[in-house]
Order: sequence, then structure tokens, then C-alpha cells
Amino acid sequence: MIVVDWGTTNFRAYHVVNDNDIKLLENNNKGMKFIPNGMFEQEIYQLFKQHDFLYDLSGEVVCMAGMVGAKNGWHEVPYLAAPTSLERLVSGLYSFELSWGVPAFIVPGMSITNKFGLFDVMRGEETQLLGLRKLVADDTLSVILPGTHSKHATVNNDQLTDFCTMMTGELFALLNQYSILTQGMPEIYDDEEGFLQGVEIGYDVPLSNALFSVRTQCLNQKLSSKAVRSYLSGVIIGNEIQQLSNTLTHYIIGSKGIATRYQTALSHLGYHYQLVDGETCFLQGIKFIANQYLEGK
Repeated sequence: MIVVDWGTTNFRAYHVVNDNDIKLLENNNKGMKFIPNGMFEQEIYQLFKQHDFLYDLSGEVVCMAGMVGAKNGWHEVPYLAAPTSLERLVSGLYSFELSWGVPAFIVPGMSITNKFGLFDVMRGEETQLLGLRKLVADDTLSVILPGTHSKHATVNNDQLTDFCTMMTGELFALLNQYSILTQGMPEIYDDEEGFLQGVEIGYDVPLSNALFSVRTQCLNQKLSSKAVRSYLSGVIIGNEIQQLSNTLTHYIIGSKGIATRYQTALSHLGYHYQLVDGETCFLQGIKFIANQYLEGK
């Protein structure tokens, strides 16, 4: 099968022969918002042409998940309403044929009225959650999926019972680029002491006031200019973690980088966690969906 993780900004494609034969074909920035005039099929065609797959895909299927199924994606695929079993994703697949006869499908996203009483949605993370569920035997999973729009999810047995979105990454990007908080400050992001200071403040203080402390901690010389951007990141992540139970083990689905920051913050605050590779979870989830799809054909 050809497996595609097609997000808003990134495009990752794999050729999957079996569990031991998986090849990364592409990892680029041709995400959904960068595809001109809805030319999604042309991108898949170029992928096949570049890797000489176009002429020997008769026995395969193109499996896609992520924002490719959003309103502005290739085909809008309706959300499945949660709480529900993650395995029900198979029932919501949008199936179609590429113009050269190769079957394809797009995985639906999930929607929910979350614990705060607010409507919430995800696309792409549901496939990773299904993959995590296949990898981990715990009856209850508390999961963090860091990113531009970080997700907190709860899985009981096979049921996705709750999730909510935190705009952690986007909030940091906006404040880091446009606010007075970082104006004129060095472009340094790896000051761990400053990051952990921010985590503590963000965890203990209401977010709006904690954010202003980025400026005031500099004014009273408790924070160096080199630590400002790390401190800001810590404030926002610490405030997000404040929403999580401190009695559970939290599974962080992600790759090194932003997931490592959550790992550092959780450890500093005394939380239990386990880091799980996001690519592994995605592939595990979409392979399960693809196998169910093929069995039903």
C-alpha cells in the first residue's frame, strides 16, 4: 500500500509492503494549503512517477489521513462523532478511484462535545490514537499529541471518550513573532533553565498574567534576554499541562523536538509520562484501517 500522512503544511508518503518493509518516499512541505487549485491527484501522480510505482500498483491501495479530508482538502470527509470506538474509523472512509484505476481512501476525522461542553475536532490524530491503542495494552490511555493545535485525548479500551484542543503551538508562534514580549530579544530557543522557569509560572498562574511575566521578569532582571523565548514556550506548555491529571501516566505521541519539551516539562512538574514515536503510531493505525478496508472489498 501507499500510505500518505497529508497535513496542512506537511506531506509524508510511505510504501508499505509488510510490517518489516516500510520505505519513506517523501517528507516535504507540500501540505494541503500549498496545493494549487485543488491539484491533489497530480501530486500523487508525480509521487508514483518519481518512484516508478505508477505501472505496478494494480494490487495496491492509496491510504490517506489528515487535513487532506478537510473542507479545503481533496475530498471533505465527514467527522465521526465521539465517544465511539476508534476501529469505527473504517466505517467512515471516503473511498474513490484515481483516474488511472488505483483505489484510494481518506480516513475521517473525529468530532466531540468535550468535557468543557465545547464542540471540538481532530483530523490525523485519530489515526495515531488508533495506532497507539494497538501498541499499548492499558485499559485507559491519557494521551498528549503536541503540535500547532495540541490535543489531549482519553481512550478507554477501544473507545475515544474525550478530547480537547489547546492552541499551544499557534499561540507561541503568534506571540513570538508579533507581541512586545519578544521584541528585540535574541533568537534563542534552547535555554532550559528559562524554559523550566516558564513552565512553573505557566502551571501556577492564570495564562494572561503568566504571559505578561515574560516582560516583567526581564524588567526586574530575573530573566535574561537570551532566555525569553524559551521562557515564553515554557509558560504556554506549563499552562497546558495544568489541565492534566497528575495521577495518570500520559502518553506523548510525537517526534523529537516539541515532544521532548513536553517530556522535560512533565518530568519537572512530577508527572508520569511515556514518549511514543508519532510516525510509528500513524503507520500502525493506518495499516489496521487499510487491512480492514481490503478485507471488506
